Amino acid sequence: MPEEKPGLILTINYGGGGGEYGIARVDTGEVIEQSKRPIALPVDIEKQLEPRQRDFDNWANERSILLGGYPHGPVRIVVARGPAIKPDAKGQPNNFGIYSTTPDVIRAIEKRHLVTVHGSQFSAIVANQFAQRFGVPGIFRDPISCLQLPRSGALTGHPEILFLGLGHWLNIAEALEEVHFGQRNWHDLNIVACHFGTGFTIAAFMKGHLKRVNNANAGGPPSDARAGELPTEGLIDLVFTRIAEGESAQDIKNELQGRCGLFGLTGAKDLQAVYKLINDGNGNAAEAYEIDIERIGEEIARRYVNLDGHVDGLLLTGGMVSSERFVTDVTERVSFLTGATEICVVPGSREMAAMVRAARSVILYGAKPIPYGPLS
Repeated sequence: MPEEKPGLILTINYGGGGGEYGIARVDTGEVIEQSKRPIALPVDIEKQLEPRQRDFDNWANERSILLGGYPHGPVRIVVARGPAIKPDAKGQPNNFGIYSTTPDVIRAIEKRHLVTVHGSQFSAIVANQFAQRFGVPGIFRDPISCLQLPRSGALTGHPEILFLGLGHWLNIAEALEEVHFGQRNWHDLNIVACHFGTGFTIAAFMKGHLKRVNNANAGGPPSDARAGELPTEGLIDLVFTRIAEGESAQDIKNELQGRCGLFGLTGAKDLQAVYKLINDGNGNAAEAYEIDIERIGEEIARRYVNLDGHVDGLLLTGGMVSSERFVTDVTERVSFLTGATEICVVPGSREMAAMVRAARSVILYGAKPIPYGPLS
């Protein structure tokens, strides 16, 4: 009698530009494959679903996944990077939970019941299609981007504008699960959690609850490619000038979120390229980097204020944290604040690990995915 195969977890993770697909074993959680895929996408996000579907089908066909011929057995569950979806009538999703890719979720995405438009919304759609096609569970790990801020953290000086809890929560959530601040659970502590990648998230958690965060798309320090917080008058002038020149609102958003930050100031496409410019004596790159470290320090200091100065741990995670120089520069800049605060560094992305953990909890340990919907 042939040995029973353990089965596979399939992960689907779409971002602003491309996609990342993964295969992991159900029994051990071992990642068998993690494939980053650049996808040629139209600027109009409304037209991006079809090329993403086509790319996924091509990738899956290349590996005989659709025919069940992949080693270690058939796919037993599909897990997606969660969309930036608004809470439903029950106030969900709004935490680090596991949700079903139900028709209600798909309808909510199609109706743009979203906090912000982001490539991640297509992950749940494609995962749902695959799950229905092969009769396996489809889930998404929430949230990719938005947590509910308390009223005190959401209010602004304008009655019609609120701050959004927009951040890199999937990566931060997994990193927090991996570290132990003095062998204590982070849910019992006050934590400043920072993600440094293409975008920056610097958040204050009080006993497991989000209290304040910069908007990772449109606030905080300038990042690799995002402008960060900008002077209001200057931004208004820029918007009206660009519109008068024939640009659309989406064109301006694309620039602010993809062609600014360190890239816009230096022309360098990543942190190591910035360091090379600095080492070669480029004064402009040195100034831009120093400003960025200063702004990061300012944002971390704000989070200390949000937590009344009682901070048990500082978490640094994301791709840029792989650079020892960057970590040293950030921690030295806020050393007058941190004192005896425990600092934990978790380099790189943990998004696939978070999705695999969610899938295994459903298949192996009987976790029940939360149904989303109906809409409020």
